[in-house]
Amino acid sequence: MSDKAQNTLTQAVLIPLAQAAITGGLFAALVVAGWELYSEATPMRIFWGALALGAFTTWLGAIGKWRAWIDALLGIKQSEIDEPYELRVALSYNDGQAGDFLGLPVDYKRFEQWCAGVAAGGSLGENYWTGNSNLFVKGEYHLLRAELEKRGLVQQRGRHHSSGFELTGKGRALANELARPI
Repeated sequence: MSDKAQNTLTQAVLIPLAQAAITGGLFAALVVAGWELYSEATPMRIFWGALALGAFTTWLGAIGKWRAWIDALLGIKQSEIDEPYELRVALSYNDGQAGDFLGLPVDYKRFEQWCAGVAAGGSLGENYWTGNSNLFVKGEYHLLRAELEKRGLVQQRGRHHSSGFELTGKGRALANELARPI
């Protein structure tokens, strides 16, 4: 296994697994100490309860710092993890009118994924884009769709509220442009 694959395995699987195990163990110790203290308050049980509470809160406070230390040990630069992302769209439609796409209620990476899915024929329905393994939560998707509707990129398909939404010509042009590989 190469060094990069080993680092990825360590970073993506082993470290979070160890952190989860430690967090679970400390939480279990805190619960057991609390239960024992609740059943009978003796000086020794008070000591173990305070120790468990202190260890658990200290661990939760340190876990974020540990992540940075572990990344430094593995040689992962912070810039590789949190690369700044900027999206610039220059789109001409309807005799050269241009669009302003700043201030969307979602990040641009997910917006690009949404555009790629819609350009490929995906539905605009909220059930298609929301849920556990999808890009958005319902509230987020409602805000995005309302913003896109306000900007003239999405419109209601019919007169009734249950008839769904569709892209306008301007919206199709944007989705196709952002879905196009660079």
